[in-house]
Amino acid sequence: MDSADADRLKLHFTFSVPMSGRFMTTRFYPNGDAMPLDAVSASFDDEYTFTVGFDRRVMEKGKRYGGTIDAWSFRSCKAYPMMDNYQFEFVY
Repeated sequence: MDSADADRLKLHFTFSVPMSGRFMTTRFYPNGDAMPLDAVSASFDDEYTFTVGFDRRVMEKGKRYGGTIDAWSFRSCKAYPMMDNYQFEFVY
């Protein structure tokens, strides 16, 4: 997590293969009891790193948040989808 921007919490996801810069995502729904978050920004920093920004002002300290990176929404540079959805959780 990068705390450089006071209003945004940034999560960086690193892929093992080069990814296409195109992606589709509407919301990061969590699995289990974590709170869902709406992303305020999402982009590739380079072909391996995907960064998602969330608004800190709507988050509560001590709460568990999370989401899913949908396998079919991301493709490698060779057009292969991810093997499975990626679930993430964190406590703010």
